[in-house]
Amino acid sequence: MTSLASSLSARRGTPEWDAVLRATGILALVAIYPASRWPDVAALAGFLCVTLFVSGPISMVLPAAFEPMLMVAGRLYPPLLVTVLAVAGNLYMDYVNYHVYGAIMRHPRLEQARNSWIVRKTLVLFQRSPFFAVWLCAWSPIPYWIVTRCGNICSQPFLGARPECGSSRRWGS
Repeated sequence: MTSLASSLSARRGTPEWDAVLRATGILALVAIYPASRWPDVAALAGFLCVTLFVSGPISMVLPAAFEPMLMVAGRLYPPLLVTVLAVAGNLYMDYVNYHVYGAIMRHPRLEQARNSWIVRKTLVLFQRSPFFAVWLCAWSPIPYWIVTRCGNICSQPFLGARPECGSSRRWGS
């Protein structure tokens, strides 16, 4: 019993990741009883789980998987409830994605990609006008991953100030 208590109280990773892991576990435990008691809750819990899956790191491979699922769920269940679940799932996975992609982008093997001319210019544009940078990369031949990871590359907080990147001091001339 003491080994179970010690393993449950042991910190896993950074404080942020520990909180994310514990919150996920608590949410799963809290959802067991309502899901087993009411079938609609189980279906909506399944919708939330699939939302997390298609909004996670695999979303680059499944770019249009979420919208059809959202439309079907909106027809079967109250649209406001489906919206709240979808937004909550997306926000949660955006937080996780931000940290996962941030760790990937800081990897030493991606130094050359981070310091390329196109990335530096896109980061300067993103700093000046984030909306225009996203719009431009959405339809132009500029790789879209650059603008989707600008916050990570600039070390911009997940919810916070505008990025401070693109300076010659940080990215070279």
